[in-house]
Amino acid sequence: FTKFNGNLGANGCVSYLFKRRGQVILDGERVDLESAMDAAIEAGAEDVEEEDGVLAVTTAMGDLHAVGDALREAGLPVVSAELSQIPNTLVKVEGGDATTLMKLITHMDDLDDVSAVSANFDIDDDLMAEIEEKL
Repeated sequence: FTKFNGNLGANGCVSYLFKRRGQVILDGERVDLESAMDAAIEAGAEDVEEEDGVLAVTTAMGDLHAVGDALREAGLPVVSAELSQIPNTLVKVEGGDATTLMKLITHMDDLDDVSAVSANFDIDDDLMAEIEEKL
């Protein structure tokens, strides 16, 4: 952590920054937003958002499997269905800090003991593309 200007906090010390929700990802190339939204709301979903060619259907934790199954039964292209940590707010990160942050996350993700990394940062798409080229 110190190599990338981070520090390790106590277990659960930032949990208030996230809400635990179910998230069903649909292939946005094979279904339109309106059809997906109608089916998702009817199945009990809380929200549907479109981003980068995918549709993210958010559900309450207990409704994840029921909503995922209902969307599959409706013939929608479900890519994944899992519990996720959804950030309450996003923090804008720019310049060298963004590069350092992405290096830290990449190294953490490569560790065998790390199963998932949740974060609440917002990096400009152009800057993110530059960083990904370097990594």
